[in-house]
Formats: sequence, C-alpha cells, structure tokens
Amino acid sequence: MRALLPGLVCCALLVAPAAAAGPRRCGDDVGGRAVPCDCGDDSITALAGNDANTCTADSCDPVFGCINEPVADGSACDDANPCTTRDACTDGFCAGGPPPDCDDGNVCTDDACDASTGCTHTPVVCPNDGNACNGAETCTPPVGCHHGTLVTCPAGQVCAPPHGQLRAQAVQRGCELQRR
Repeated sequence: MRALLPGLVCCALLVAPAAAAGPRRCGDDVGGRAVPCDCGDDSITALAGNDANTCTADSCDPVFGCINEPVADGSACDDANPCTTRDACTDGFCAGGPPPDCDDGNVCTDDACDASTGCTHTPVVCPNDGNACNGAETCTPPVGCHHGTLVTCPAGQVCAPPHGQLRAQAVQRGCELQRR
C-alpha cells in the first residue's frame, strides 16, 4: 500500500533556474526542461517527505509526490520502548517484540520493566513475622528473606515466646525475667 501525498513538495531541486519563484515539484517544466529530483533521504527530510517511520521506504514520484512504501514485514526497527525486544516492521508500522529478560538472578530484588527506563531491580521488603525474639527480617542472596540476629538477653532473662502475649515492656525489649 502506498501512502501518496500529492502536491507536497518533497524532492530537492537539482536545477534551480534564476527565473524560478520558489521550489517546484519533481518533473515540473522549467524552461522546457523537466526539473530532476534528488530523492535521497536528506532531500526528503529537508522537504517534509520523510515520515520518520523506519518501517517505510520514503521516495518522491514526479507525478504523485511523496511515497511512503512499507518495507518488508519482519524488518528490524525500534519502537522506542525498552520493555520490548526484537521489534519488527508489520504492515508499515513498528511492532514491539517480546519483553526483555529482566531477571538479575538475585532473590532479594523484585525484577520488572519500566517503559521509560527499562529493567528495574527493586530491593525486596521482607515481611515482619511478628517475632521480637528473632530480630528484624532481612534478605540475603541466595537464601532470600530470613529472620535477623537473635535477641541476646541479660543473665536471668529469656526472650518471650515468639507467638505468646508479650507485655508492653517485653515488646520493647523482647526479653523478660525468667520465672522458676
């Protein structure tokens, strides 16, 4: 399918007679000679024939003006989305391919893809198990989330049972007097 833009000046003039009053279309008669065209990418860009689409081949026709012909399906392109790979032209448009493999192999990061920045690796927040006796939960590769350092109690005291009712004082310190 051709995208024709008749009347749009898109080709650079190779012949610019002094009598010419501005740009002319390719093939226009100037003093008995047809104006030749330079339909290279630079001339098309400069004169608005380039549609800036890598999935079309831009050219200028002396009769029809600018032509933006789709390139072969499957031709490589870039859809400007870092969350797609192996982008390819389809029917004159760039279609994003499959997502990238953002897995960094670290169990302590949540791996994702952000359309503006690409792969992200956000540190995992380990859930609190509610046990004041086993310290704050942390993540360490390759183990993953685990409890922190066990609470060390002063002599004569023990850490309250992990799932028992703790007194306000025990909650703050995690230790209470040992009863015999």
